[in-house]
Amino acid sequence: MNNLRLVEPMPKTLDRAAWHKPLVSIIITHHNYSLHLEDCLRSITDQTHANWECVVVDDASSDEEHDIAKQLVERMGDPRFRFLALEENVGQIPAFFAGLDATRGEFVCLLDPDDRYAVDFLERMVGLHHDHIRYVPIVSCDEMFLAGDAVLTGCYTSHKRKRIDAWANDPSDTAPEPDLENVIYHFDATERGWHWSSTSGMMFRRRALHFLRPHKKLAYKRAADSYLAHGAHMLGGTLFLTKPLVYRGVHGGNAYLTDAVFAMGQDLKREDGEQRGPECLVDVREAIIANGAGGELRLGAGRKRTLWQRLG
Repeated sequence: MNNLRLVEPMPKTLDRAAWHKPLVSIIITHHNYSLHLEDCLRSITDQTHANWECVVVDDASSDEEHDIAKQLVERMGDPRFRFLALEENVGQIPAFFAGLDATRGEFVCLLDPDDRYAVDFLERMVGLHHDHIRYVPIVSCDEMFLAGDAVLTGCYTSHKRKRIDAWANDPSDTAPEPDLENVIYHFDATERGWHWSSTSGMMFRRRALHFLRPHKKLAYKRAADSYLAHGAHMLGGTLFLTKPLVYRGVHGGNAYLTDAVFAMGQDLKREDGEQRGPECLVDVREAIIANGAGGELRLGAGRKRTLWQRLG
Protein backbone atom coordinates (compact mmCIF):
# COMPACT_ATOMS: atom_id res chain seq x y z
CA MET A 1 0.00 0.00 0.00
CA ASN A 2 1.38 3.39 -0.95
CA ASN A 3 1.73 5.91 1.89
CA LEU A 4 0.34 8.92 0.09
CA ARG A 5 0.34 12.23 1.97
CA LEU A 6 -3.00 13.99 1.88
CA VAL A 7 -2.76 17.68 1.09
CA GLU A 8 -5.26 20.49 1.23
CA PRO A 9 -6.91 21.45 -2.07
CA MET A 10 -4.75 23.91 -3.92
CA PRO A 11 -6.09 27.43 -4.48
CA LYS A 12 -7.04 28.22 -8.03
CA THR A 13 -4.75 31.26 -8.27
CA LEU A 14 -1.73 32.70 -6.53
CA ASP A 15 -2.24 35.78 -4.37
CA ARG A 16 0.62 37.74 -5.91
CA ALA A 17 -0.57 41.00 -4.38
CA ALA A 18 0.11 39.59 -0.90
CA TRP A 19 3.77 39.13 -1.78
CA HIS A 20 4.11 42.91 -1.98
CA LYS A 21 2.45 43.49 1.39
CA PRO A 22 4.87 41.90 3.88
CA LEU A 23 4.35 41.98 7.61
CA VAL A 24 5.83 45.10 9.24
CA SER A 25 6.69 45.07 12.94
CA ILE A 26 6.28 48.40 14.73
CA ILE A 27 8.06 48.69 18.07
CA ILE A 28 7.17 51.52 20.44
CA THR A 29 9.52 51.85 23.39
CA HIS A 30 7.75 53.59 26.25
CA HIS A 31 9.03 55.07 29.49
CA ASN A 32 6.69 57.49 31.27
CA TYR A 33 5.32 58.90 27.98
CA SER A 34 1.68 57.85 28.14
CA LEU A 35 0.45 61.43 27.65
CA HIS A 36 1.33 61.18 23.94
CA LEU A 37 0.72 57.49 23.31
CA GLU A 38 -2.95 57.38 22.27
CA ASP A 39 -2.60 59.46 19.10
CA CYS A 40 0.59 57.58 18.27
CA LEU A 41 -1.33 54.29 18.33
CA ARG A 42 -4.24 55.72 16.36
CA SER A 43 -1.90 56.80 13.59
CA ILE A 44 -1.14 53.13 13.00
CA THR A 45 -4.72 51.85 12.83
CA ASP A 46 -5.67 53.47 9.50
CA GLN A 47 -2.48 52.72 7.57
CA THR A 48 -3.00 51.95 3.89
CA HIS A 49 -0.62 49.02 4.43
CA ALA A 50 -2.70 46.85 6.77
CA ASN A 51 -0.29 43.95 7.32
CA TRP A 52 1.39 45.12 10.51
CA GLU A 53 1.88 44.20 14.14
CA CYS A 54 2.74 46.59 16.95
CA VAL A 55 4.25 45.94 20.37
CA VAL A 56 4.47 48.65 23.01
CA VAL A 57 7.49 47.85 25.18
CA ASP A 58 7.09 49.50 28.56
CA ASP A 59 10.60 50.08 29.88
CA ALA A 60 9.78 49.92 33.61
CA SER A 61 7.67 53.08 33.77
CA SER A 62 6.11 54.25 37.00
CA ASP A 63 3.09 52.21 38.09
CA GLU A 64 0.68 54.91 36.91
CA GLU A 65 2.33 55.37 33.51
CA HIS A 66 2.57 51.62 33.03
CA ASP A 67 -1.13 51.16 33.77
CA ILE A 68 -2.21 53.98 31.47
CA ALA A 69 -0.08 52.68 28.60
CA LYS A 70 -1.39 49.15 29.04
CA GLN A 71 -5.00 50.36 29.13
CA LEU A 72 -4.48 52.42 25.96
CA VAL A 73 -3.19 49.37 24.12
CA GLU A 74 -6.12 47.26 25.35
CA ARG A 75 -8.64 49.97 24.41
CA MET A 76 -7.47 49.88 20.80
CA GLY A 77 -9.43 46.62 20.54
CA ASP A 78 -7.10 45.27 17.84
CA PRO A 79 -5.15 42.02 18.31
CA ARG A 80 -2.34 43.42 16.21
CA PHE A 81 -1.43 45.58 19.23
CA ARG A 82 0.38 43.98 22.16
CA PHE A 83 1.87 45.23 25.41
CA LEU A 84 5.20 43.99 26.77
CA ALA A 85 6.35 45.14 30.21
CA LEU A 86 10.00 45.00 31.23
CA GLU A 87 10.83 44.55 34.92
CA GLU A 88 13.92 46.77 34.77
CA ASN A 89 14.60 50.11 33.09
CA VAL A 90 17.13 49.03 30.47
CA GLY A 91 16.99 51.96 28.05
CA GLN A 92 15.63 52.48 24.57
CA ILE A 93 18.04 50.26 22.64
CA PRO A 94 17.73 47.08 24.77
CA ALA A 95 13.96 47.71 24.96
CA PHE A 96 13.85 47.85 21.18
CA PHE A 97 15.60 44.49 20.91
CA ALA A 98 13.15 43.03 23.44
CA GLY A 99 10.41 44.18 21.07
CA LEU A 100 12.30 42.70 18.13
CA ASP A 101 12.36 39.31 19.86
CA ALA A 102 8.60 39.53 20.42
CA THR A 103 7.76 40.25 16.75
CA ARG A 104 8.33 38.54 13.42
CA GLY A 105 7.93 41.02 10.55
CA GLU A 106 10.52 41.10 7.80
CA PHE A 107 10.60 44.91 8.11
CA VAL A 108 10.84 46.74 11.43
CA CYS A 109 10.10 50.29 12.58
CA LEU A 110 10.85 52.06 15.85
CA LEU A 111 8.11 54.61 16.52
CA ASP A 112 8.50 57.19 19.29
CA PRO A 113 5.38 57.57 21.49
CA ASP A 114 5.13 61.31 20.74
CA ASP A 115 5.30 60.92 16.94
CA ARG A 116 2.58 59.99 14.42
CA TYR A 117 2.58 58.31 11.04
CA ALA A 118 1.06 59.76 7.90
CA VAL A 119 -1.60 57.38 6.61
CA ASP A 120 0.65 55.94 3.88
CA PHE A 121 3.91 55.75 5.84
CA LEU A 122 4.13 51.96 5.93
CA GLU A 123 3.08 51.59 2.30
CA ARG A 124 5.65 54.08 1.03
CA MET A 125 8.48 52.75 3.20
CA VAL A 126 7.85 49.15 2.17
CA GLY A 127 7.76 50.38 -1.42
CA LEU A 128 11.13 52.02 -0.89
CA HIS A 129 12.55 48.74 0.39
CA HIS A 130 11.15 47.18 -2.80
CA ASP A 131 13.00 49.69 -4.98
CA HIS A 132 13.76 48.21 -8.41
CA ILE A 133 17.32 49.55 -8.55
CA ARG A 134 18.83 49.13 -5.07
CA TYR A 135 18.02 47.47 -1.79
CA VAL A 136 19.57 48.46 1.51
CA PRO A 137 19.31 47.68 5.25
CA ILE A 138 17.61 50.98 6.15
CA VAL A 139 15.25 53.42 4.47
CA SER A 140 14.08 56.76 5.81
CA CYS A 141 11.80 59.65 4.88
CA ASP A 142 11.36 63.31 5.65
CA GLU A 143 9.27 64.50 8.60
CA MET A 144 7.11 67.43 9.64
CA PHE A 145 7.09 69.06 13.06
CA LEU A 146 3.81 68.82 14.95
CA ALA A 147 3.04 70.82 18.11
CA GLY A 148 -0.19 69.61 19.67
CA ASP A 149 -2.63 69.64 16.75
CA ALA A 150 -0.73 72.20 14.66
CA VAL A 151 1.78 71.39 11.91
CA LEU A 152 4.72 73.80 12.28
CA THR A 153 6.73 72.81 9.20
CA GLY A 154 6.32 71.05 5.89
CA CYS A 155 9.67 69.30 6.17
CA TYR A 156 12.47 68.57 8.62
CA THR A 157 15.55 67.56 6.64
CA SER A 158 17.37 69.60 4.02
CA HIS A 159 17.96 66.70 1.61
CA LYS A 160 15.82 68.12 -1.20
CA ARG A 161 17.39 71.60 -1.12
CA LYS A 162 20.30 70.59 -3.33
CA ARG A 163 17.84 69.29 -5.95
CA ILE A 164 15.89 72.55 -6.14
CA ASP A 165 19.13 74.58 -6.09
CA ALA A 166 20.46 72.59 -9.06
CA TRP A 167 17.21 73.16 -10.95
CA ALA A 168 17.20 76.90 -10.18
CA ASN A 169 20.76 77.25 -11.45
CA ASP A 170 20.20 75.26 -14.66
CA PRO A 171 21.34 77.61 -17.47
CA SER A 172 19.19 75.89 -20.10
CA ASP A 173 15.86 76.99 -18.55
CA THR A 174 14.32 73.88 -20.11
CA ALA A 175 14.47 71.44 -17.20
CA PRO A 176 11.05 70.77 -15.62
CA GLU A 177 10.61 71.70 -11.99
CA PRO A 178 11.59 68.63 -9.93
CA ASP A 179 9.02 66.61 -8.02
CA LEU A 180 10.47 67.24 -4.58
CA GLU A 181 7.95 65.01 -2.81
CA ASN A 182 9.18 61.83 -4.50
CA VAL A 183 12.94 62.17 -4.84
CA ILE A 184 14.88 59.12 -3.66
CA TYR A 185 18.48 59.61 -2.57
CA HIS A 186 20.92 56.73 -2.25
CA PHE A 187 23.74 57.08 0.27
CA ASP A 188 26.47 54.49 -0.10
CA ALA A 189 27.64 52.72 3.04
CA THR A 190 30.99 54.49 2.77
CA GLU A 191 29.38 57.95 3.04
CA ARG A 192 29.68 59.49 6.49
CA GLY A 193 27.23 61.93 8.07
CA TRP A 194 23.56 61.97 9.05
CA HIS A 195 21.48 60.70 6.11
CA TRP A 196 18.11 60.21 7.83
CA SER A 197 15.40 62.10 9.67
CA SER A 198 14.80 60.84 13.22
CA THR A 199 13.76 57.59 14.87
CA SER A 200 10.18 57.34 13.61
CA GLY A 201 11.11 58.01 9.98
CA MET A 202 13.18 54.82 9.67
CA MET A 203 12.34 51.27 8.55
CA PHE A 204 14.91 48.47 8.90
CA ARG A 205 15.37 45.00 7.52
CA ARG A 206 15.13 42.50 10.38
CA ARG A 207 18.09 40.48 9.13
CA ALA A 208 20.35 43.51 9.36
CA LEU A 209 19.22 44.30 12.91
CA HIS A 210 20.56 40.96 14.15
CA PHE A 211 24.08 42.25 13.58
CA LEU A 212 23.41 45.37 15.67
CA ARG A 213 22.35 43.73 18.94
CA PRO A 214 24.61 45.11 21.71
CA HIS A 215 26.76 42.68 23.67
CA LYS A 216 27.38 45.00 26.59
CA LYS A 217 25.51 47.41 28.81
CA LEU A 218 25.39 50.79 27.09
CA ALA A 219 26.26 53.98 28.92
CA TYR A 220 23.15 55.83 27.67
CA LYS A 221 19.41 55.22 27.83
CA ARG A 222 18.30 56.93 24.60
CA ALA A 223 19.86 57.58 21.14
CA ALA A 224 18.37 54.46 19.50
CA ASP A 225 18.10 56.21 16.14
CA SER A 226 21.77 57.16 16.13
CA TYR A 227 22.84 53.66 17.14
CA LEU A 228 20.58 51.74 14.75
CA ALA A 229 20.84 54.06 11.76
CA HIS A 230 24.64 54.25 11.79
CA GLY A 231 24.93 50.50 12.25
CA ALA A 232 22.46 49.53 9.51
CA HIS A 233 24.00 52.07 7.14
CA MET A 234 27.48 50.60 7.63
CA LEU A 235 26.12 47.21 6.58
CA GLY A 236 24.84 48.34 3.20
CA GLY A 237 23.83 51.98 2.80
CA THR A 238 20.59 53.99 2.94
CA LEU A 239 17.70 55.06 0.71
CA PHE A 240 15.96 58.31 1.65
CA LEU A 241 12.56 59.52 0.38
CA THR A 242 12.07 63.28 0.44
CA LYS A 243 8.30 63.12 1.08
CA PRO A 244 7.40 63.90 4.73
CA LEU A 245 5.53 60.85 6.04
CA VAL A 246 5.98 61.32 9.80
CA TYR A 247 4.71 63.99 12.19
CA ARG A 248 7.43 64.54 14.77
CA GLY A 249 6.06 65.75 18.08
CA VAL A 250 7.45 69.02 19.41
CA HIS A 251 6.82 69.79 23.07
CA GLY A 252 8.56 70.84 26.26
CA GLY A 253 9.26 67.26 27.26
CA ASN A 254 11.34 66.24 24.23
CA ALA A 255 14.53 64.51 25.27
CA TYR A 256 16.67 65.98 22.49
CA LEU A 257 14.65 68.48 20.46
CA THR A 258 13.98 72.04 21.58
CA ASP A 259 10.44 73.36 21.11
CA ALA A 260 11.64 76.74 19.75
CA VAL A 261 11.12 75.83 16.08
CA PHE A 262 10.84 78.73 13.63
CA ALA A 263 13.42 78.37 10.83
CA MET A 264 15.39 75.72 8.95
CA GLY A 265 19.03 75.94 9.84
CA GLN A 266 18.40 76.38 13.55
CA ASP A 267 20.38 74.32 16.00
CA LEU A 268 17.39 72.45 17.44
CA LYS A 269 19.30 70.42 20.02
CA ARG A 270 18.35 70.96 23.64
CA GLU A 271 21.25 72.22 25.71
CA ASP A 272 20.68 69.42 28.22
CA GLY A 273 19.83 66.79 25.59
CA GLU A 274 21.84 63.60 25.21
CA GLN A 275 24.20 63.86 22.23
CA ARG A 276 25.68 60.41 21.85
CA GLY A 277 26.44 60.15 18.13
CA PRO A 278 30.19 59.35 18.28
CA GLU A 279 29.69 56.99 21.22
CA CYS A 280 26.86 55.18 19.42
CA LEU A 281 29.06 54.76 16.37
CA VAL A 282 31.79 53.08 18.42
CA ASP A 283 29.33 50.84 20.24
CA VAL A 284 27.48 49.67 17.15
CA ARG A 285 30.76 48.91 15.36
CA GLU A 286 31.69 46.69 18.30
CA ALA A 287 28.30 44.99 18.12
CA ILE A 288 28.61 44.30 14.39
CA ILE A 289 32.02 42.69 14.91
CA ALA A 290 30.82 40.70 17.94
CA ASN A 291 27.82 39.45 15.97
CA GLY A 292 30.01 37.94 13.27
CA ALA A 293 29.57 40.38 10.41
CA GLY A 294 32.79 39.30 8.72
CA GLY A 295 31.75 35.71 8.12
CA GLU A 296 27.98 35.62 8.17
CA LEU A 297 27.45 38.51 5.76
CA ARG A 298 29.08 36.44 3.03
CA LEU A 299 30.32 39.51 1.20
CA GLY A 300 32.61 39.32 -1.79
CA ALA A 301 36.28 39.92 -1.04
CA GLY A 302 36.30 43.56 -2.13
CA ARG A 303 33.12 44.44 -0.28
CA LYS A 304 34.28 42.58 2.83
CA ARG A 305 37.49 44.61 2.89
CA THR A 306 35.39 47.77 2.55
CA LEU A 307 33.24 46.69 5.50
CA TRP A 308 36.23 46.09 7.71
CA GLN A 309 37.64 49.47 6.74
CA ARG A 310 34.37 51.06 7.88
CA LEU A 311 34.47 49.09 11.12
CA GLY A 312 38.15 49.70 11.76
